[in-house]
Amino acid sequence: GALFVHAVAKSISVADILGSTYHLPIIPSFFALNGVKNYEGTSQPLLAVQVTELIDGIFIGFTINHAIVDGVRHRLVPPLQDDYFGNAVIECVVTMQAGELLEDIGLGKGSWEMNKMIALYSDEKLKNHYENWLIKPSFFTLSVANNNSTVIANSPLFDVYGNDFGWGIPVGVRSGGSNKKNGKIVVYAGVEEGSIDLEVCLPYEILEAIGNDSEFMEVVSN
Repeated sequence: GALFVHAVAKSISVADILGSTYHLPIIPSFFALNGVKNYEGTSQPLLAVQVTELIDGIFIGFTINHAIVDGVRHRLVPPLQDDYFGNAVIECVVTMQAGELLEDIGLGKGSWEMNKMIALYSDEKLKNHYENWLIKPSFFTLSVANNNSTVIANSPLFDVYGNDFGWGIPVGVRSGGSNKKNGKIVVYAGVEEGSIDLEVCLPYEILEAIGNDSEFMEVVSN
């Protein structure tokens, strides 16, 4: 089923959220079903929408079960049936040395390697994966990723700022507490065409070290 929640945050303004460089501790409370695992959709709502009134605006938090919204059924050849209810997502892993990412085109090279890895997942490879899964089932969790891993979630193709419910486009986007871990990066299409927004999850001491790195800050600031 679906769950709808109306909440009020009397002391929080839009500027408090958008003006903070860091992810405010209160933001996860703007999303319902925190801590509910994907497989618990058999007894929990598959969709939860929470509208939180702020001092000068509203925050709409969507919590949705992966099994019904990832939209990958039709990306297979032939496509899965519309009533297929299960996981059709596979993780892709790219391995590179740190030095490669520090080269002149390091980040671009990393993105290109990810793009090539995704392209390798043909229909035949996907079928083999699921046939093997039936023989030896396994469940992917972020805990299997070590501390040297960077996890990329979402896609710049997801036009989150294009959503307009009649109130105008969003002025900002934030994610909830789903799968937050050291090294996770959430990617959104930005407000301006061709731009992207990033949410980067790192320990405080690493963020502090980055902030104190004048060479790095000069690059990202320009």
